[in-house]
Amino acid sequence: MSNMQPVKFAHNPQTFVNGFISGQRNMFLISSISVGIIGFADSFINKQYNLLVKSVGVIILLFSIVYGFSITEGFSEYVNFIRHTPKVPEPYSSLKFAWQKWIYLSYVYISIITILGSIVFFRKIKTN
Repeated sequence: MSNMQPVKFAHNPQTFVNGFISGQRNMFLISSISVGIIGFADSFINKQYNLLVKSVGVIILLFSIVYGFSITEGFSEYVNFIRHTPKVPEPYSSLKFAWQKWIYLSYVYISIITILGSIVFFRKIKTN
């Protein structure tokens, strides 16, 4: 039996989790808005307006990708910190594995919207 006491963090790990979940929600919303804008662009008869609105939608989608990657990398660093800290108190010591799965899911979503953005971008280049 060890006499080591659980680590007392100067911060609340739940705050980092809440920030990550909030960031993921923002990524989902931003990418949804960009897809809506790209679809809305087809309602313009004028080709220049159509291209302009689609370009704005793709830029917003790129922002969503960068934003999502940034929040995921930040949370990944924090999970690595928790994983390498000895005597992490419960429930955080067992939740770090679930948090790692959230990171993987976030990367999957980022990959999906990257593929979607690439398809829209290259399809637009071919049609113009």
